[in-house]
Amino acid sequence: MKTNNSKNTSNSKSTRGPGAPPKLIKFPRGAFTIAEVVELNPHVCELSVRNRVNTGLASKTLIRLAENLETEQVGRPSFRFMTKAASAASRSARKSARTRKATPAPVTATTVTVADLSPAPEATQVLEQAVV
Repeated sequence: MKTNNSKNTSNSKSTRGPGAPPKLIKFPRGAFTIAEVVELNPHVCELSVRNRVNTGLASKTLIRLAENLETEQVGRPSFRFMTKAASAASRSARKSARTRKATPAPVTATTVTVADLSPAPEATQVLEQAVV
């Protein structure tokens, strides 16, 4: 019988199998396509980005938007995605903008007296000199 001589200590790495560890992928803020994610992460191949997007859709950390990106090239339109956190942030921003529009600004009354409308004495003297 084989015995496993490796010690499982707290500072050892997990044994998930052979190969390189998974690379971190950055997602843009707001709506994005897979092509934009590939441009943002040049150190990761496109297949890894597609797999990460599919995993995000399955785990519901990414949302596929209803509108697609129309391209001028031949082929089907590109799907657009958004992170769930960005979607919630934009939704709350739209909601707060709607509530700000619904409340009217308070109206302040300004009073103007007749004394404020009368011309200054210096101005009348200048006008009289210009007429003469």
